[in-house]
Amino acid sequence: MRGCYPQRWRSRGGFSLTETILLISIIGILGVSAAPRLLDLGTTDARIFHRETLAALRYARKLAVSSHCSVEFDFTTSGFGVLQRSSCSSGSYSQTVFDPATGVAGYSATGPDGITLTSTLDPLYFDALGRVVDSTGTATDVTISIGGIGITALGESGFIYVP
Repeated sequence: MRGCYPQRWRSRGGFSLTETILLISIIGILGVSAAPRLLDLGTTDARIFHRETLAALRYARKLAVSSHCSVEFDFTTSGFGVLQRSSCSSGSYSQTVFDPATGVAGYSATGPDGITLTSTLDPLYFDALGRVVDSTGTATDVTISIGGIGITALGESGFIYVP
């Protein structure tokens, strides 16, 4: 005897009640643990602006090396701006730098509200060798903090990294 149920009942698939309860429990645990991360937009905004600033610093350094002209990276309390000298060897930093993502002149950014940006050197400069220098041309290490997340730039090598 094969069984007391007709063939159509044995061929049906699906979840049992136990499997369904277990699946709902796992989804609930994942939801409770992931929700705070997804809902904390302040931290997410700070990290996005941190990455944007890190990319801009690295771009400014590469621009200085490739053009053989100094580049100024100027910080404000809420953002930054990138400029080059009007003439490559002298003059004020008044020539706008093109944003590599959009191609628009005036490479600058403003951070989200509530995010503070501080630097141990303001403004900092990248010379033609890619070194981080102050206004006198002395190579110096720089520490930048964006919403509590750090960036370090080494003076002599110009290496920029996240500690």
